[in-house]
Amino acid sequence: MHWSGKLFAWLAILAGIGGSLLTAKLIEVRNSWTRKEHTFAEDYRKIMPEVLKARKEASDIQAEYNRVSDYWGYTWNDIPTQVASPAEGKLAIEIGTNQGVAEKMWVYGFEQVGETSIFRGEFIVATLRENQSLLTPTFRLRPNEVQQWQPGRWRWRSQLPAGYLHQERLQQQQLTSLDERIGDLRLTVQTHERVLAKAQEQLAIREAELVGGEKLSQDPALDPEFRQGLVATLEETEEARNALLVTVNDLRLKLRDVQKQLETLQAENLELASQLPQPAKPELTATETTPSKTSGIAE
Repeated sequence: MHWSGKLFAWLAILAGIGGSLLTAKLIEVRNSWTRKEHTFAEDYRKIMPEVLKARKEASDIQAEYNRVSDYWGYTWNDIPTQVASPAEGKLAIEIGTNQGVAEKMWVYGFEQVGETSIFRGEFIVATLRENQSLLTPTFRLRPNEVQQWQPGRWRWRSQLPAGYLHQERLQQQQLTSLDERIGDLRLTVQTHERVLAKAQEQLAIREAELVGGEKLSQDPALDPEFRQGLVATLEETEEARNALLVTVNDLRLKLRDVQKQLETLQAENLELASQLPQPAKPELTATETTPSKTSGIAE
């Protein structure tokens, strides 16, 4: 046989052996994929209810998101915000026509505080630029309210749910009423404080009139009670009276001593007078001793 025939014979043998091997491998791979197909079909049949449930939940979440979006409108997150005019409560935010903000548009601000947010109120776009807006509050500012606003990144919305907005305006009315009541109470307190100050001033004057003090006039022409107080004047008068009583008592004692001396002298004079020679007593006549019957009452 020619060498080329031998070569082809060997090649045919090798090709047959290789084909057999490949055929066996192909059958093995086909069987493997067949088993996987059955397994995947069974797994798909098992997880299909969960997939349908997840699809329904996703659809419900999307519907809820769309509903909430309809209530809350468009949202701008992490917008740099700062107070432009503390007296008027104006805010400057770094969004404008480039973010869909329109002139005279009403927006609602939420200050971010940590992981929460605080609603700060309803504002209207007063000045509009491409990338900046100046907002003016549409509500009545409360005392020291603007001082509580902190510059930073706020969340802004184009609208609020009707119920939320109604509740917020109701609270604003209640706060305004409370502020007015507090103002009235402060005026009442101020009036009471003025009346109390005047009463205390009058009380100080009356106390000075009693016990003396700097509030009394020192005009020498006035009586002592008007210059040094009634109590001090009474004390001085009482001291003067006591001194006068002491003087009167001393005079009485002296008078008693003088009276005693006088009585002693009178007694001595009588004793001395009794020691002097006495004149003879004249004899009485009958006419002198017998009263006249016609003379009437005796003298």
